[in-house]
Amino acid sequence: MAETVKTVSFAEKTLAEALIQQAYCVHEHLDWSDSHNLFNPDNICFALNNDENNYEGLLVLSQKTPGIFWVQFFYSIHSTNDQRLDDWRQLFSAAIETLQLKKALVAAIPTSNVFQALLINSQFRRFEEIIFLEANYTDFSPAVLTPPEAVTIHSLQPDDLPQIATLCEKAFPPLWRLSPENIRIATRQSDYTLVLKTDGEIIAYLLASQNQGAAHLARIAVTPALQLHGLGSFLLSSMFEYYIQLGITRFTVNTQSSNTSAITLYQKNGFYRTFDTYPVYSYGSQPYGLKKRQQPNNQRRNK
Repeated sequence: MAETVKTVSFAEKTLAEALIQQAYCVHEHLDWSDSHNLFNPDNICFALNNDENNYEGLLVLSQKTPGIFWVQFFYSIHSTNDQRLDDWRQLFSAAIETLQLKKALVAAIPTSNVFQALLINSQFRRFEEIIFLEANYTDFSPAVLTPPEAVTIHSLQPDDLPQIATLCEKAFPPLWRLSPENIRIATRQSDYTLVLKTDGEIIAYLLASQNQGAAHLARIAVTPALQLHGLGSFLLSSMFEYYIQLGITRFTVNTQSSNTSAITLYQKNGFYRTFDTYPVYSYGSQPYGLKKRQQPNNQRRNK
């Protein structure tokens, strides 16, 4: 049966949803988006179409920053490794040609060995890890910090989003920035938000949500000029206080292994590293100007 690859839009939503429901191979990026956000403005969707006009594979790349793409979703209806590899190759080759990806950076965080093998086959290179941290305040409560002077504190409001996007650009390297659409999705899914302002300008913010009996710190940022001034610790202290009052004493967060300043902040405030990690792979331009890293002979098995 002949197969062709085409770009798809919201008009083909029904076909895409039918594929997702019967997919054997599933990759969904480790962020706030799920398959309901398949056609959001950041995404470019490619479908593998057969003679009967049914989809056998779907690849979605998300461009949150110009010139940088994340593998957001990959689905295949096939159950064998060879068939899935063929689906991936056809879809990714079409994406390379259509989006000129050899001149861009494509990144992916595989959460299964199956998808990790597909990336390696397409010359993706592992360059760092996502690490996970936890804090547990079952037996005692962390200190409640005093609010910084001359700072206005409130929950995040819709009209704050443009300033949040600006702060995101200042505080994070391009690979880890959020697009305005991604920020909106993250905010909608957060049940605790906090914004710090001076003279009407946002200088720090935090997003968190309940997840399986724990509170997950989804995002925290402080404007670079005011880092190391206690704002990050104050945000974390406020989050701890809010959730502990609700009876939630376990807290989780993840970050990239190269983000040493964030790791130091978390550990200073009671977080400790767990043994869970996910690898981060890249294709095309190298992130942070890093040299290509040798592939390890034995890949660690990730959960």
